Amino acid sequence: VTGEKIYAAAKCDSFVVDDGFMEINHGEWEGRTTAEVIAQFGPQLEQWQKEPHLVKMPGAAGERLADVQARAVAAVEKHVPHYTGDVLLATHDAVIKTVICHYLGIDLLYYWRLKIPNCSVSYIEFSANGPQVGLLGDISHLGTGFDSFVSKSL
Repeated sequence: VTGEKIYAAAKCDSFVVDDGFMEINHGEWEGRTTAEVIAQFGPQLEQWQKEPHLVKMPGAAGERLADVQARAVAAVEKHVPHYTGDVLLATHDAVIKTVICHYLGIDLLYYWRLKIPNCSVSYIEFSANGPQVGLLGDISHLGTGFDSFVSKSL
């Protein structure tokens, strides 16, 4: 829904849906409150917070960050050759963070070091020199101001 609204407002030329950009499947954590996850999966949740690169979300459908990264990067690389100019990708926090980690060469161990606020803008420029991350988690378009964001986050 968010992508459709952005598409309409930005007057983009085309709208593509690709499952490679779906949010991480949290498996048996999906639809549960934080308290329920802590009660049933406490040790695994602690590991997720400290060593996210080692965690597979519980249940058959649960994913690892490496799974998300592999499918998301494959989707990016499938679509990039077909476009010139700007391309808008509306997706989720885990997808954005794993893609950024890939193109910066950062191990998924450092996943939590990236902060991607809701409704923020990040961009990667693909050029002959290779991909370059040019913006990360920018929220200036929301009119909240960086000082306000930082003070609320600390």
